[in-house]
Amino acid sequence: MSLRDVIKELQEAYQINDAELARETGIPQATIYRLVSGMTDDPKVSSLKPLANFFNITIGQLTGDEPLPPSLNTRTINQNKWNYKLPIISWEQASVWHQSVSKLTYTNWSDWCSTNFPVSASAYALIVTAKSLGAPFNGNESVAIIEPNLSPEEGDYVAIHFSDTKAVSLRRWITDGGEPWLVPLQKGLPTVKWTTADRFCGVVIQLYLQLREKIV
Repeated sequence: MSLRDVIKELQEAYQINDAELARETGIPQATIYRLVSGMTDDPKVSSLKPLANFFNITIGQLTGDEPLPPSLNTRTINQNKWNYKLPIISWEQASVWHQSVSKLTYTNWSDWCSTNFPVSASAYALIVTAKSLGAPFNGNESVAIIEPNLSPEEGDYVAIHFSDTKAVSLRRWITDGGEPWLVPLQKGLPTVKWTTADRFCGVVIQLYLQLREKIV
């Protein structure tokens, strides 16, 4: 197996794209592209070592000289060492997350947060400032981690883009009679039935609350 094929297999197993791999390893995305496309015949150790360390394998396994570990379908990376970084985007960007998130890198985007919770390369974060939302979002500013590759389950908080709005909204996903309904987090808004006309933009999997507005 060639270096290109090994990297592709690892990316598929760990669900990480070129941009995310570049961010996590510190290797320029252009270099990642050349490695994945096979344009580099003699890659430098300075490129191979960060990749091998990130995937927790040897350089020999990375280059195809040694077999890969047998359990690539599970995350074998030490979760205490994997610091997942994801972009903080606007509520308008979240409505088209599938177009915007993949284009963001440390070079062209400055707002990032991190989590040790395993997320996909499509995950993103939203700043929640509305104090009128009910628990657990009430209070001061918070950061919601959104995973768009999860299917919503009963009781989940979800990001939804209604067809007649510009930005996403947070709702509670509830099923009644086998049908999905979206319960508002603000009083006075109606509960509505989810339809395919409304774009599902992800499940809130983690919430960081800021309990103080400033530190003196």
